[in-house]
Amino acid sequence: MTGHEEAAADDGTTFEEIPRDECFRLLAGQTIGRVAVADFGAAPLVVPVNFLVVGEAVIFRTDYGSKFRLAVLGEQPVSFQVDEVEPGRPSGWSVLLQGNATEVAESEEEHLSLRPWAPGAKSHWVRIAPDVVSGRRIRLAPFPGDDRGGYL
Repeated sequence: MTGHEEAAADDGTTFEEIPRDECFRLLAGQTIGRVAVADFGAAPLVVPVNFLVVGEAVIFRTDYGSKFRLAVLGEQPVSFQVDEVEPGRPSGWSVLLQGNATEVAESEEEHLSLRPWAPGAKSHWVRIAPDVVSGRRIRLAPFPGDDRGGYL
């Protein structure tokens, strides 16, 4: 799918591509996302972080640990994902950013406000500037014969 397209399955389930600007609006309304980094030959490390959106970048704070060493110092590509599932409803969305991470300059840090949820100093500010932004929204169709409202 390209642009703002929607596909529907025979059962009525819809799958919609979310435009880039809406992806960033959805991200800005959330507080927790997942950063994924991997070293050559290793399984990806996926960790939750609280974050903020600045323009078309995601910024989070971290310690000098695996995330920082792999993403920033190792210059490995990263992925950042946020999703939301509507409680009690079979629908939701997911936004995925892919790109590179860099450390935020000290001069920029003073303009940012983000209190880390996880313990530790979290003295390193990291920016993910995405090369790829993709978003998907899905709405499942009712499942015939289900006495819980027709959904799986």
